[in-house]
Amino acid sequence: MSKPMSEKPTERIDVRGVFGIDLPWPVRGFSHADEHVPVNEESFRFVPSATRAVLAGFMALDERLEAEGVLDPAERLMVGLMTAQHVECAYCQAALTREAQEAGADADMVTAILDNALPDRLRARALVQATRRILETHGRLPRAEIAHFARFGLDEAALLEVIAVIGEFTIATHANNLVRTRIDPEYRSADHG
Repeated sequence: MSKPMSEKPTERIDVRGVFGIDLPWPVRGFSHADEHVPVNEESFRFVPSATRAVLAGFMALDERLEAEGVLDPAERLMVGLMTAQHVECAYCQAALTREAQEAGADADMVTAILDNALPDRLRARALVQATRRILETHGRLPRAEIAHFARFGLDEAALLEVIAVIGEFTIATHANNLVRTRIDPEYRSADHG
């Protein structure tokens, strides 16, 4: 396992020069590549209008859920991991495995998700079951299931947030599948798929 990042991005990135797109917000990056920062892939370029729209939508939803959501960061990342698994995005599964653990999800919970099993902790078990059922039924949960999940603290607000997180990570996983994102070295040890 690699060491945690100790420094913050300090360099202002020339997004137009590096990626060939214009963004209305500043982008910061690192001055050098290391075990956490891959080298710039010269052959990779973006479709400017689509990239801006996807990034803006993803970032806005992520920030809003972080600020106002009822799920904690580890729970949101577990939902993201299940979404990545559902749409078979190897990059996202590897990245979200690590990020979920860094956010506080224990290894047993992550392993259970990756093995299509259920975690031992009751709330985590209910979250995994609810997410899987929402993915399977496209959100058409019977009232009895909604009531069941509410007994574990997953009321309709929490279930709607699960749906929002599924939407958020569906954007990310489909985009990564489309461009065939390679698994970064720091995520390879977490790759289970």
